[in-house]
Amino acid sequence: VPQGLEGVLLDGFPRNIEQMEEYEKAIGQFDHALYFDVNSEVLRQRLLQRSVSSDRVDDVKTVIERRLKTFADTGRPLLDYFQRRGKLSVVDGNLDIESVYKETKEVFERVVHGNELEGPS
Repeated sequence: VPQGLEGVLLDGFPRNIEQMEEYEKAIGQFDHALYFDVNSEVLRQRLLQRSVSSDRVDDVKTVIERRLKTFADTGRPLLDYFQRRGKLSVVDGNLDIESVYKETKEVFERVVHGNELEGPS
């Protein structure tokens, strides 16, 4: 981490307990995790819609189903780990874009300003 940098944002990492443990050995403790909780059916619909408007080859039903299963098997235990340590904020990703943005911004403000235990998570 460059000198003077107070934090980093990692998107989509760690994906499992093993990655988290390796990161913490090499770099240090995670301060906080943010999870966008989205109903599986809503997620499927959004990803399939995205496949129409982008060139992503991984937004097909078979890959989406495999990703959902992988998350259930390896990602869910990671969320439980952060939850038990009071380091997890959950944003309702089923809401409209503006509401998700607002909730996410509130989480960032709490975490960055050091009072992450206040307010909804």
